[in-house]
Amino acid sequence: MLKHQGMTYSLVGPYFNPSRKDHGALEDKNSHVGDLGNVIVGEDGTINFKIVDKQIPFTGSNSIVERVVVVHIDPDDLGKGKL
Repeated sequence: MLKHQGMTYSLVGPYFNPSRKDHGALEDKNSHVGDLGNVIVGEDGTINFKIVDKQIPFTGSNSIVERVVVVHIDPDDLGKGKL
């Protein structure tokens, strides 16, 4: 069971970090597969974004196919310890 920011994610399983890398920003050399950055929510509550990433595989043992993407309500500090 994963617990983060006071919420429990028992339905989605453990955090996806197959390479055991540190938390960071998408462009950081040492960030892990689950670090996809922040998105901006529009006034109407919708999100429109595009992510280009070289770590996310769609095939093989570390494929993200059939996994869950969790979008948190609060901004991510991207491993920097501050916003």
